[in-house]
Amino acid sequence: MVALDSIQMQATGEQETQTLRQFDQDLTGTLNDDATGSVYLEEGEYNISNSSQIRITSSNGFEELSNETIPMGTLTQKGESGNIFGYQAGGIWKNNGGSTTVVSRPDLRYYKDGEYGRIDFSVTNLTGNAGPGENTVTSQKSTTSEVDTPSQGEFVSHVEITVEGTQYHDGWYRFMSDEFNATDAKSDNCDFDVDVSFDQNLICHDPGDQTVTVIATIDGNNPFAHHVGIEPTIYGGLSADSIDSINGGSYEDDLNVSGYSNHNRSNASHDLFTVDSGFELSDGADIEGYPVINGQIDPKFDSAVTPIGYVSDPNFETRDANRRYTTNGTDVAHLTDSVIAANMSRPFDSHEGIDSEIEDSALSYLKDHDSNEKVTSFGSGKDSIDESGRYYTDEFNVNSINTSDGDVHIGVGGFKGGTLSDLTVTGENQVYIYTDESVTIGEVDTNNQAGTFWLYGTSSTAITFENDASFEGVIYAPGSQLDIEDHAEITGAVVGGATKIGNNVTINFDRSLRTDVPISDEDQDITVEEARSELDVTFVLDGSGSMGDTGTVTGDYWQDPPDPRWAGTSTLSVVSNETHSLEARQCISWGWISCQEYSEGVEIEPGESFDYSHDVRVKNGSSSTTVTVEYGNDPHELRSDATKDFIGSLNESTDRVGAFEFDTGGKTFHNLSDEFDSVNESITVSAGGQTDMSQGMELALNQPYDPNHDRVMVLLSDGKNSDEDANTRTEDKIEDAISKDVTIYTIGLGNDLNETLLKKAATDTGGEYYPIDDDEELKEKFNLIANRVTADEDITFNVGDIPNPGESSSDYVVNVETQQVRIEN
Repeated sequence: MVALDSIQMQATGEQETQTLRQFDQDLTGTLNDDATGSVYLEEGEYNISNSSQIRITSSNGFEELSNETIPMGTLTQKGESGNIFGYQAGGIWKNNGGSTTVVSRPDLRYYKDGEYGRIDFSVTNLTGNAGPGENTVTSQKSTTSEVDTPSQGEFVSHVEITVEGTQYHDGWYRFMSDEFNATDAKSDNCDFDVDVSFDQNLICHDPGDQTVTVIATIDGNNPFAHHVGIEPTIYGGLSADSIDSINGGSYEDDLNVSGYSNHNRSNASHDLFTVDSGFELSDGADIEGYPVINGQIDPKFDSAVTPIGYVSDPNFETRDANRRYTTNGTDVAHLTDSVIAANMSRPFDSHEGIDSEIEDSALSYLKDHDSNEKVTSFGSGKDSIDESGRYYTDEFNVNSINTSDGDVHIGVGGFKGGTLSDLTVTGENQVYIYTDESVTIGEVDTNNQAGTFWLYGTSSTAITFENDASFEGVIYAPGSQLDIEDHAEITGAVVGGATKIGNNVTINFDRSLRTDVPISDEDQDITVEEARSELDVTFVLDGSGSMGDTGTVTGDYWQDPPDPRWAGTSTLSVVSNETHSLEARQCISWGWISCQEYSEGVEIEPGESFDYSHDVRVKNGSSSTTVTVEYGNDPHELRSDATKDFIGSLNESTDRVGAFEFDTGGKTFHNLSDEFDSVNESITVSAGGQTDMSQGMELALNQPYDPNHDRVMVLLSDGKNSDEDANTRTEDKIEDAISKDVTIYTIGLGNDLNETLLKKAATDTGGEYYPIDDDEELKEKFNLIANRVTADEDITFNVGDIPNPGESSSDYVVNVETQQVRIEN
């Protein structure tokens, strides 16, 4: 009987639920403007209460924008099952006396598209009285309340939604936690501050007051700038309308534009910059990067672009070029020996100015809101900003900005002394400066977070990076006069108009800032058949005692090993085809004696200091038995054969080679020459003396290099100079190689290497370091380097994926539709 009663009650509860479902369906059919209809209710107790309401407050993170309270008249039903069902805000709720469950979701939806959120909410407010049977329904004209995305100066950071005075509060809590993916927050009485920015959705439940509050984030990345109409386009490290020399005329100096990812500038590589017109290069101009030009490159004979330039030139095919061909559908031409250009299928989109957005929107808004508590005007006496907020000043004089608690927006009517320098930005949020005034920029430090500092300027803003400027951040001032003086280093991105650039300017582009690519997909993946340059190759080989030789051990008595210990030899092994092995011991030379014994083929470390002595003897032999041993890193002198093989891969009609050796001093086998046979005959390596790599490097670096040849040095050693003075001299020679544009490839041979010094010689000069364990790998590594420096060079450019700049904000962020409905039984 108990089971049957339970089943009966469950069936009754389901029937009561179905009654409200049908009520919702019938009601929806009558909810037209000023419509009248009817709904039917099954037997039961019904009541309409007006104690519940919903409050919606929008905020920009600084102040309250709107506040609307909407009553939620609720139809309750108490049936034979003992449950109380409620129809509230389009949802059906079940209260069994202990807790509430959601039978049907209310008409509240939260959408998150990229950085932006949106809320749709439909509230039906019921009034009157209801009862079983036929009920008359009258709906009034609905009202729609939209929190728009304003056209000037305002944005919605978050919306606070509070449901109050409802017995179904615990059901609302579970529903809103799920709908908004909200995290529980601790807040007294669920009272959140409107002047705080939030980076996640939060919810608070106060059962005592029957209240549920949720904070929903709406607008995301750079909202203020976005809502005043600034939507920056960042192609690369530099975008200019034109580029000339700082001294006037066509560009004649050195410009290096690279890009890096993950805030790691040490892994930078060539990156692009754009010029919205032709680009004329004078003699001596040296461009490192990918210039992308709406026009043509006009290079002089001695100018260079590395690796390649992109142009949009309708007359490309008729221009005088040394070589021309098509790769993957893109025309490519060698305009000079040192300038290669690819013709794009279309020009890139020019940058549009932001004058009205700065002057009419950002500056006027920030200035007009100076009276607000969080928007504080400051003058020459204020030297730091430690709170997020919006500010305005006619005399910017700030040396530190802390963004730890949110973004900082500053309208600037003028810079003290016309200078922005000695500024440090900390925290992971952003600083945005809006100005129409000119400024000279010195040092701006963002702790390697270039995307945290933005300066927006107008076309009337003249921006100058002074000599040796060190700037981290973004300058976005399309159409402005931009001067970048000698030795300036910019980390981030710069967008300007007519641009003049000095000598040795470096731009390190933070690739996370890229919003668009100026090169179409079909033009990105190209391969350029670049014929290699003529070469001057010098070989610098280690001839110290650590290179080693062969010797013999005779007799079954303990004796000194046959290696020149004073020369620093580090290994000793038995020739593999010997019938006897050696017995060796390593003994501490004072107090007690402890000897370790080794057998055939095992490397022995005799040691290089007075602390140890070593003995060897023929194992299981007689007094006349002889065993051949090898010692050192290259006992077979394979470095000589590997060098000669390398020389054989060079072009005797165009290239030149030289060979040198070092131990304590330096030795010239052969000066740079195109007589390859003569050079090969001169190479007779040895093993003796201590190690000073600088001695051999000096001889090679002092050779009369051909200015039209690429210069390469191949350095073989274990890198173990005999003292610190030799290390210092070697580092000096590395600097000398850099100044003479010599690329060094280093091969580290042995088990006991000074890899730090060998890597430095290679990486600092643009070469590679190759460690090897034994001399049998020598030819392999020499051949690898030979292939690298002699092969035709392929230049493949692929800009890769760009970060998603995010979706544009919706036309509205909160849409609340309210319907007044009266029911009469």
